[in-house]
Amino acid sequence: DPFRNSHLNDVSKWVDKGYNEPGAQSYLDTVEKTFESENIVVDIRFPTSRKIRKIMDNEIYDHLEKVVWDDKGSSFSKEERETLRQNTTESIKERWEREIELYDNRLNTAIPLKQQYQTDLGIYDYNVQKKHHELKKSHHIAGGVMAAIILSTSMVFAAWVFLYRENRAVKLSQPFFLYIICVGTFIMGITIIPLSIDDFGRGKEMASEACTCVSWLFFLG
Repeated sequence: DPFRNSHLNDVSKWVDKGYNEPGAQSYLDTVEKTFESENIVVDIRFPTSRKIRKIMDNEIYDHLEKVVWDDKGSSFSKEERETLRQNTTESIKERWEREIELYDNRLNTAIPLKQQYQTDLGIYDYNVQKKHHELKKSHHIAGGVMAAIILSTSMVFAAWVFLYRENRAVKLSQPFFLYIICVGTFIMGITIIPLSIDDFGRGKEMASEACTCVSWLFFLG
């Protein structure tokens, strides 16, 4: 079977393999028209897709084995066959959901399976992700207020240490050590600023850089 566009362009390669030219050309034209159709269905392509297909194949096979046909028809009544089909459908659904949940809960899973599949199909609604992950205006305000308090307090205490550096109690506490504490809290306070940047407000690239800054600023502080 052709699996590249180049396989559809040159019928002579098919003739060299022993195929009849008119038949091969007709086949290639049909395949090409199929690829151009809006109703084309391709294999599912996302992580664990093989397991997903295998679950469905095994369940359907087991179901068909139960439904025994002979010359007189099925050994099950119509109601029983309907129940068996329903049970098989439910079993497939449960096993699929369990497999998807296992994948989503893995530590190295960056994007949930459903989102990957819908994105590949071009039907993923990014407003859903935005609704769950976008920081609210109140969060930005609260973060800004806390950052302002931490930064201003750190500077005030650093200035206080400088003004009273000759004080006996300050000298015993080692002014240089107190400066380090003020600088550390100041840097940790700055961490709130990149934390307030999300994918939807400033873009994914800036959000990614901000995420990197958070760990460096926090541990440095």
